[in-house]
Amino acid sequence: MRFGFPIMDRVGHQYFPVTGYKGGIRLLEKILGVLLDRAERDAPEEKFELVY
Repeated sequence: MRFGFPIMDRVGHQYFPVTGYKGGIRLLEKILGVLLDRAERDAPEEKFELVY
C-alpha cells in the first residue's frame, strides 16, 4: 500500500484526505483492501465457492 506525501505518480492522490476522521477511514479502507486482496490471491481453489 502506498501512503504518504507527496506521491507524484498517482493521479488525483492529492485530493484525497489523509488526516482526521475521513483520512483515517480512507487509510483503514486501503489497508483492508490490501489484506483482502492478499487473502484472495493466496487462497487455494478449494476455498472458492461457485455463486449462481
